[in-house]
Amino acid sequence: MRKRTRRKIYALVNPIAYAIEGASVTPTDQLDSLRVLELSAIDAVARGMGTVKDLSALRDMANLCEMMALGGVGPEALEPSRLAQKEMIDVVERRKRTGRIGATGSGLESFRELFRWHDLQRTSISRSEYEKYIVKTTNAVKGGRATVVNLDN
Repeated sequence: MRKRTRRKIYALVNPIAYAIEGASVTPTDQLDSLRVLELSAIDAVARGMGTVKDLSALRDMANLCEMMALGGVGPEALEPSRLAQKEMIDVVERRKRTGRIGATGSGLESFRELFRWHDLQRTSISRSEYEKYIVKTTNAVKGGRATVVNLDN
């Protein structure tokens, strides 16, 4: 008789709990940390004390909001996200001239409007769907898609 390998199967993840977690809305504590990050970035840019990290947080929020709007989650947010992206390009150009990261009054209002729309989008869908949009946006930025803004250059 031939010797057979006995394979051990380990239960790494509880599939029922994993499915429930993916189908549920993103937990409030995680959303709160994201909100604080984005609102503090807007506040820092408003005071003219913004950093590259703050601008990166705003860029990520705008790109993700636009990708979700193109995917059908709050298509009304497409225009505010594009306005905020144009303002971010102006902020980068202003930084090259002055060395400070700051925005105009209308630009700050577009950032705040973008935040309101994106917060509404992410609270309207499940956590797993939100994570799919994050991956999709990351791939679009890496691939150099024309619809997203990359401020690294």
